[in-house]
Amino acid sequence: MRKIIGYYLAFVLLFLFSACSEDEDIKEYYTEEQKAALNVFHGKFQADDNSRIMEFLEVYDVPRKISVPGLLENSSDEEMFGKIRILWANLEDTYYFSLSKDAQYMYTYTIFDNDNVGSRDKTPLKIISENEFNLYPLTIANPYKYKRVE
Repeated sequence: MRKIIGYYLAFVLLFLFSACSEDEDIKEYYTEEQKAALNVFHGKFQADDNSRIMEFLEVYDVPRKISVPGLLENSSDEEMFGKIRILWANLEDTYYFSLSKDAQYMYTYTIFDNDNVGSRDKTPLKIISENEFNLYPLTIANPYKYKRVE
């Protein structure tokens, strides 16, 4: 009986350790395009007209689900990829952000002082290089061109 229990425990431990391998911990949560953009998103960037600074506070290894209010009091869980802070004029706002699967859009969600989350804003995004990207909030003709400062 002890041998059977010993074999059973050995089998269970072997199964547990093989199921939790290092490769399993690093699942493919992001598309290749999202990974490429997220590799750029660290540090501080300044708009070319010096009107704004965008600082990437956190980029998550695994997307986090955050409850976002919807229309008529309905809410949904959205996957957030990290947090950013935007400084402009004398104002400072903090946002959660995520990306479309093709990384051609950045979605931002305002984080209010009481930790409530605002609705989603969708902005076209273009990665220029590892130190530069453009956001097109109003028109395709006048992007905010961000360059790394830190």
